[in-house]
Amino acid sequence: MKIISKASRVGKIIEYLKQRDLVPRNELSQYLGVHPKTISGYISEINEEGLYYIDVYTGPHGGYRLNKRNLSKQLLIDREEYESLRVCREMIKTRFKEIYPEFETLFLKITQNHQEESPLNFILKAHQDNHEPKEERKKQIKLNDAIRNQKKIELESYKRINNVQKHSEKRIIHPYGIIYYKSAPYLVGYCELRNALRIFKLTRIQKFRVLEAFFEKSHDYTNDELLEYCIGIHRGKNYEVKLKVAFPFDEIISEKQWTKDQSIKRIDDNHIEFTGTLEGEEEIIGWLLSMKEFVDVLEPEYIKNKYREKIEKIYQKHFN
Repeated sequence: MKIISKASRVGKIIEYLKQRDLVPRNELSQYLGVHPKTISGYISEINEEGLYYIDVYTGPHGGYRLNKRNLSKQLLIDREEYESLRVCREMIKTRFKEIYPEFETLFLKITQNHQEESPLNFILKAHQDNHEPKEERKKQIKLNDAIRNQKKIELESYKRINNVQKHSEKRIIHPYGIIYYKSAPYLVGYCELRNALRIFKLTRIQKFRVLEAFFEKSHDYTNDELLEYCIGIHRGKNYEVKLKVAFPFDEIISEKQWTKDQSIKRIDDNHIEFTGTLEGEEEIIGWLLSMKEFVDVLEPEYIKNKYREKIEKIYQKHFN
């Protein structure tokens, strides 16, 4: 049974009243799943705190109404502060779930004057990227404006081929949102050149400009759907992979959901058989290398050969 904290319920009351006029007590109690008398206690606490004030109307047609005049007295924050708070909120939601309800209430109190939110998704925050933070923040704020206003962008990013930096073609992108992976922001958007969703690391976007042309969002996605077969953030061709994994990695692999359709079968006390669809050759090979000598690639032959080639290159570089 999911337990909702009092702080979370108070935040829900405020948000519910913001969207409505006069709300009967029974309606609020049904919305929150609590006894009507409990609602009266919450309203009293909100009014005593003083940040918001809820007018109470008695009688058969009574109820509660959020006093809108009080909202003008709330704390004002600028756009950069607001975006930073949103990132913190998503990080806490992902990694510190036990304190998320209280932080969400605090977030609502601080940011109640900001009605519009551009899409923001958060996957995992870990190591810090080595780039100029102020320039990256400016880039991100400009992209968020394009996302919010559904304006197309023209961008030019770079990639390395055989250790030589190459500029990719200019692309017209419909920017859908920004996701975070290992502290780095990535732009998710529909690419007109490839006619598909693509992910671009912001630090690799050399140039971009916001166009006057608008777009209609034609692809709905969630982080899970976007990366359902990915070991990391990079996408590519899908492979049906079968592995034999030995102790201690048999336990490590068994404890996590690596891909949407994975299947794990216990062979004996020290071995498992892993099968599943994985996306992106480089990500797969890197994952296999992380398991050192404790993994055997059974299928497909292509990945098995690429894995062997990578091991041979490492050996030749360091031991020949």
